[in-house]
Amino acid sequence: MGSIVIVAIVVLATAAFVLKQQPSGPPPNEPAQYGVVMGRISGINGNPVSGVNVRSGTETVVANDGGWFAITNVTTAARVLVTFSKAGYVSTQRATQVRSLDSSFMEVVMVQASLPQTLDATLGGSISDGVGRVTIAANSLVDAQGNPFTGTAEVSLTTFDPTVDSTRDSFPGDFAGLVGGEERPFESFGYLDVAVTGGGPLQLATGSMATLDIPIPPSEIARAPDTIDLWYYDLSDGFWKRDGTATKAGDVYTGAVEHFSYWNADRAYDKFNLKGLVVTTGVRGVSGAGRGGEESPLPGALVLCDGLDYSGRSRGYSDDNGRFSVPVRIASTVVCIAAKGGRMSDPITEVTPATVDGQRDIGRLALADPYAQVILSWGANPSDLDNHLTGRKADGQTIHIYYADEGSFATEPYALLDTDDMNGYGPEIISIGRFATGTYRQSVRHYGGEGSIATSGAEVTVVIQGVGIYRFTPPAGQLEGTDVWRIFDLVVSSSGTVSAVNPINDYVTGGDHSELMYP
Repeated sequence: MGSIVIVAIVVLATAAFVLKQQPSGPPPNEPAQYGVVMGRISGINGNPVSGVNVRSGTETVVANDGGWFAITNVTTAARVLVTFSKAGYVSTQRATQVRSLDSSFMEVVMVQASLPQTLDATLGGSISDGVGRVTIAANSLVDAQGNPFTGTAEVSLTTFDPTVDSTRDSFPGDFAGLVGGEERPFESFGYLDVAVTGGGPLQLATGSMATLDIPIPPSEIARAPDTIDLWYYDLSDGFWKRDGTATKAGDVYTGAVEHFSYWNADRAYDKFNLKGLVVTTGVRGVSGAGRGGEESPLPGALVLCDGLDYSGRSRGYSDDNGRFSVPVRIASTVVCIAAKGGRMSDPITEVTPATVDGQRDIGRLALADPYAQVILSWGANPSDLDNHLTGRKADGQTIHIYYADEGSFATEPYALLDTDDMNGYGPEIISIGRFATGTYRQSVRHYGGEGSIATSGAEVTVVIQGVGIYRFTPPAGQLEGTDVWRIFDLVVSSSGTVSAVNPINDYVTGGDHSELMYP
């Protein structure tokens, strides 16, 4: 993997490099109003989940073997919906902020769906996963066209415990729902997903109802209210919407619903606002010793606050000045972190007073976020392209970040191969925290599989915080036998400025350790 573009003074165009003193925006032919959405997907056990279809708008990518994904051309918006789906798993959806010329990072958990159970649609009946239950009346199912379904249906009922951290990471949308057209935060007392199929998706006929038994987490039974609102998740706009009520019956909530989807037993709460500042533990520049040792406000960081004595999670984003405000439950204990680029701050624990709509400044949340990230993606062939980042520092020492030496983000060389892909498409991602005085080179090597770099559909996207997003594609005319695409050299002076960006943009022959890979 490799690419480094780091600068506050460089504008790069595809296959051409232009040095400017003051960047005023992206290079010609690059739209300004877009960003990058990337992240990683894991299961409840923490292991990566590969092969997940990740969709935002009309763009769909597939997570690699490490569970990583990247969508590199997402229209800027305060709220962008991203949907995650894979056969055998419960689909989920999350919203994220996409800032112009910046990257958004998502940590997502996918939960395996309960095995489908059969149900005679003409007779109806109950399906249980051992803790939750759905009861479907006879002759109440219809297909996607609204025609009565009379065959054997398959019902998958998956229940969730919102007191478990990994379950909260799989929760669709936010822990908040629409009330009177405004989004209000809520706490969950249990939720489930019901999917019914029969040669295609099935739903309840107009006027029909199904009964749900939603299990209440054991730790929440004593304080669970006798009646509670039911909410369903609307995939079309990414909001939870209130629809009906449920009654507490022992360790479950029982209620009737008009359609199958995610259903949640929630209670909206009065909020207290936690405010503060997110900072990056490093200045936005380079020096002979590299970036570090100072703090500066960090825009676009995600701030999460988890309830410790209630099942809820609130979030917000730091603004252009690094400031944030997050609503949490009054008279509660919460733990808050800030995150960006796959890195996060140390947690801060806060106890809120019973002051409705009050506020408190909790101080600073500090993290060492990536200064630059390089994303390599390509098509099905060749199956294995590798991104290589090499460097020759002023003292003559060399660095090389690739699949056999992934590097380190926290220590020298302050660059890390986050993910490697060997089965086509990518992504491969390198995150860079600091640069030392010297010269860096970005290259891509054809490691294995049929085809060539020139015909691979490869694209290298470089995200430089506070500067921009730049794309590179390989030139045509690759000679047979060449296996390395050398993209450019980046020279960093002792004063911390970029003294030269020297385009290469050629193909050479060489292995992983060839001197041609080094500047």
